[in-house]
Amino acid sequence: MGISRKNYIKWVTQGVTGKPPKPVSMIQWLTNMGRTKGFAHYAADHIDEIELSVTEFKNSEFEVLQWVEKRLRDYLPSNIQIPSTKLYFVFGSGDGRIFYDEATFDVTLAYVLGLENTKGMIAHELHHMARNKEYGDWTESTGAKFILSTLEAEGVADMVFSIHSSTLARQDLPIVTMMMQSQAYNRVDEILKEMDELVSKAYPREPNKNKLYRLFTKNAFHPVGHVMAQRIENCLGRASLVDCVGNPVKFMKAYQLSAESSNGYKFSSKTIGMIDNIFAK
Repeated sequence: MGISRKNYIKWVTQGVTGKPPKPVSMIQWLTNMGRTKGFAHYAADHIDEIELSVTEFKNSEFEVLQWVEKRLRDYLPSNIQIPSTKLYFVFGSGDGRIFYDEATFDVTLAYVLGLENTKGMIAHELHHMARNKEYGDWTESTGAKFILSTLEAEGVADMVFSIHSSTLARQDLPIVTMMMQSQAYNRVDEILKEMDELVSKAYPREPNKNKLYRLFTKNAFHPVGHVMAQRIENCLGRASLVDCVGNPVKFMKAYQLSAESSNGYKFSSKTIGMIDNIFAK
């Protein structure tokens, strides 16, 4: 784990000046993300503190990985192995991401979150990696299948760790505060109702994918999936939620059962029937 000061300064400079690296590469993508999300200027102003935080993290590597493994075991079926992976701190992505057998984490975000929350962010991303290795990468699906799979994948991973329920170590990077203050948490049942109407009105055909995508704009996947997963665990138990990992149909049906006792929005019978049809193809 780690990043060289030389490369870090180079990426920060590129992010601030807007001059893309050559040749075009993943670094350019990360730099562009950093510039548009406002991370680059903040990183340039806090480069020494950020480098110290990376050093702190590297010095705590053994304890961090022990904690991550224990947390993952809480939300993975016993038959799924925790993946062996390389972890990299990078500049500019603004979040954590997985690339096949590697995971990247934005150094600026890690600095703002603090060590404890960064452990959670790592666990969240490695949960995705473990899920995808066993059941396939849900992000390669499209339409309603993608929507439902994302609710399951992000919902369970947000039970491992959710940035929205964490307390920032530092409060001076507005974009991160905005990321955490998702208004969708206050509209979960409203969004589920709109999704239900889109699906049931289209029945027996699949719903319009563009209308579904618009419903989940502004990062609503995390709040909606998270609340659904919380209701499943609270009403049916954690074992029932873990049993849904990698199975969006089971996740939706478990949520439907939990809605009866949690006063959450309950889907129509047409929508539940359509979900079976979507994944039968």
